[in-house]
Amino acid sequence: MTRDERTPTTGAPIVLDGNALRDLVVARVRDQVAKLSSAPCLATVLIGDDGPSQVYVRNKHKQAQLAGMTSRNEVLPANVSQRDAESRIRELAGDASVTGILVQQPVPSHLDGEALLSLIP
Repeated sequence: MTRDERTPTTGAPIVLDGNALRDLVVARVRDQVAKLSSAPCLATVLIGDDGPSQVYVRNKHKQAQLAGMTSRNEVLPANVSQRDAESRIRELAGDASVTGILVQQPVPSHLDGEALLSLIP
């Protein structure tokens, strides 16, 4: 995206069409993914059953698919221990087929979210 595409020269306010911008970004990512020898894989980690978080994760997987990527969703129970959550993230980090990990925020209050995020290479 060039500066001219982002900023009006008149200084007037602009209306940002989030859907159009999303579609542009997905198309550009899809073009880059098509040049790769294998599709990247996004792994999401969803802890608990928070409704809005489920929607966000579902949308991330949908957009990854539209961009030509693969994805997988790891769902852990809301009462998962810090140790078990960390173990699962370490397993994903060690999986050569996974190229990106996203821990959906917020995590339950008994967990140290920063410690979980620090495990992502």
